[in-house]
Amino acid sequence: MRNLVKVGLSSLVIAGSMFVVTPAQAVTQHCDTASFPNKVELGGDDASVHTNLPSRTEVCLKVGTQVTYVVVDFYGNVTNTSVTNQNGKAQGISYYAWGDEAYPS
Repeated sequence: MRNLVKVGLSSLVIAGSMFVVTPAQAVTQHCDTASFPNKVELGGDDASVHTNLPSRTEVCLKVGTQVTYVVVDFYGNVTNTSVTNQNGKAQGISYYAWGDEAYPS
């Protein structure tokens, strides 16, 4: 019986040592749907996109795992300038969202 307990415990120790602890995954942020209920999905390829929204409209951008807030420019474009990759290049926009009103309050 003692030998069976030893074998069982050694198996448990070996099996337990196979678990690897990994760092927590980055938490993916999303635009608040209560504040920004209107959403347009994009491919995440471009850091600047045309929105057809009026200039000065506040927009939430989903870029990588982060969100950032910008205003639509005079031409109806939004541009990610704050979320960059490890090389300092602006990342592409996954989606943009805006509020019920097309102008900032």
